[in-house]
Amino acid sequence: MLKKSLLSLAILSTLPLTGCLKVEDSDSKDTIIVEQAELTTASVQAVLDLIDPTTNEPISGTQVRYQVGVDWSDSFTVSNGQVVIDNLPGNSDVLVEVTSPDNTYLKRVFYFKTSMVSQGQNSVQNLGTQYLYRATTASFTILDSANSVIEDVKIGYPVISYLSNGYWTQGFSNRVNATYDAQNGNYTLLVPQGSGYDVEFDGDIDNDGIDDYYFGYDDFGSRIHSSRLLNADVVYAKKTVESQEFPVNITLLSKQGELIENNEAVFISSEFKLPQALTFDQQQQAYSFVYKGSAAIKVNIAEIEFNGVSYNAGYAKINPNDEKAYVFFDNVLNQSREYVLNDQGELNLVVMLEENDTNSDSNYHFRALSNYINSENNSLNLFLSHPIELSEDSVAFSQKNVVVVTRGNESDNDMVPPGTTLIERKSVDLSVSSKLEYNNSFLTVTPNAELSTGEYRYEVNNLRSVDTGNVYSKQFTNEFEFINSNLVFNIDDIKVDNNNGFTLGLRSIEKNTAGVIDDSSYNSNTPALYLPLSISSLDYLDITVIKSVKNSNQSDEFSRYSVVENGEIKVGKRFIASLAKNENVESNYSSYYQLHTSLEQGEYYSFSLNNVGYHFYDDTSESKNTITINYEYKVKGSNDVVSGTKELSVH
Repeated sequence: MLKKSLLSLAILSTLPLTGCLKVEDSDSKDTIIVEQAELTTASVQAVLDLIDPTTNEPISGTQVRYQVGVDWSDSFTVSNGQVVIDNLPGNSDVLVEVTSPDNTYLKRVFYFKTSMVSQGQNSVQNLGTQYLYRATTASFTILDSANSVIEDVKIGYPVISYLSNGYWTQGFSNRVNATYDAQNGNYTLLVPQGSGYDVEFDGDIDNDGIDDYYFGYDDFGSRIHSSRLLNADVVYAKKTVESQEFPVNITLLSKQGELIENNEAVFISSEFKLPQALTFDQQQQAYSFVYKGSAAIKVNIAEIEFNGVSYNAGYAKINPNDEKAYVFFDNVLNQSREYVLNDQGELNLVVMLEENDTNSDSNYHFRALSNYINSENNSLNLFLSHPIELSEDSVAFSQKNVVVVTRGNESDNDMVPPGTTLIERKSVDLSVSSKLEYNNSFLTVTPNAELSTGEYRYEVNNLRSVDTGNVYSKQFTNEFEFINSNLVFNIDDIKVDNNNGFTLGLRSIEKNTAGVIDDSSYNSNTPALYLPLSISSLDYLDITVIKSVKNSNQSDEFSRYSVVENGEIKVGKRFIASLAKNENVESNYSSYYQLHTSLEQGEYYSFSLNNVGYHFYDDTSESKNTITINYEYKVKGSNDVVSGTKELSVH
């Protein structure tokens, strides 16, 4: 959680002056710029005032250090409540950490970006006034349901505040963390007086990526407000359902209490596993299986013919919760309710089936009892209320929004004239296999080829009733997005391009598709960083620009970017193509395309480097144009952190 400042902030711009000193005071914004007689290295002086909110007085005796790029400075002591940091590079990300040696005050970390400065200028950047909160200690034990102490829980909260837009950094140095005393089983944590934070409890005790516990009092989760910790000496831990395992026995009865048996009709399904048939156990007089895991699971009963009577399809959806399970019933005679496992730890369900009426096979009553995408193989799983047959055109599967590029000189059979390139998004039909199971009531549709990253859509219609031969008019659809996380990431696949129609100083495409020579001039442009789709395989990727060289002039700027965070990609996609600059382009979604790069055609993740600067030419022997980055990343499922430095030529 971000802690917002209680005072307004001012992030300042730089105003060039000549031979004078000017102070501008407007809405508590102060910018002082001194232009020196001789050209010197540009720098910024940052000023931050710290006060105690309980006394409204400046705070003395705090320790301060700051980070520009990857390295932290040495600590220094603030004597009058004012933090002054000299000689910061312009247009750079800075972290400032403020601590109190005797823990009188709670640690805080501030992020800001320094103002833009020109060579030979010095700028004073006033960051305003910020509170430091007095610290107090919360001390507590964590107990499970058996009143046993839970050890080694990671507990803490972020204490970073953002004084300007920028990189949302996380890390040990930006948090306040609890300490654990194994001798007395106590956790201690510094928390603020007169304010509060949501304290995060990491329930993954064994570091396997799955939470083992939730924490709280009357409600349980992964966060507890710091004020509650001050008022209690115990935090209770509730075991999650991830480790649950118990036998389930399902008995099917008619309304008259007759035992119903049909091994072709009963199966279990979930969005995470392929369907599994259940066989009637003569000894148990029930359909039995062992539940393992945490997700809800459905026991499905297809339409059954038994002893001359037809019974409706339906299901029982089991949601496990500790020693209980809530069971939701659909299209059967049971009422949904909570069940308690018996003394042997088993869940016993008796499902009362409902007889079909004469109109149950009508189009009005025909419906999907389940319609989901199975994450194991991206198949469509459709459980229907009545047995069906497929027509030739019953099933369709397509990839949506596929970018199709048609150049004017590619073919005589299209409508695109020479000199023009048409870029459009289309749905592309893909091949699938279909299978009917469980009394012809469960349809599985599976792609025949491995999917690429993209958006997909299933359509199912023109289904024919097995009983009457009539074709149902209803259509069933399901759309989903697939991200291929099995791609292998290579840091060398990261590129910088300025989209100027040239590659390292040479024209990328000499003629348009009509054969007309492109005589546009060589120009500079804002560069962007292009990343491969394989970043979907990463748990995180942080990139810091530590140096840029523009027209052979070096600038030591620091800009930080969180590209992937906790497996979530934080940057957008662009479609890349290389066309002559005198090519006429017809397209929609024009902001999605970059059409004059030197990169291979296709989709990339991308973000602009306008924070680093504008007007970059290509990197050539006559004019050096490069971006140097520090990178750090971790692949999903790996414990290895990869880091390094890389110089990237502007293409």
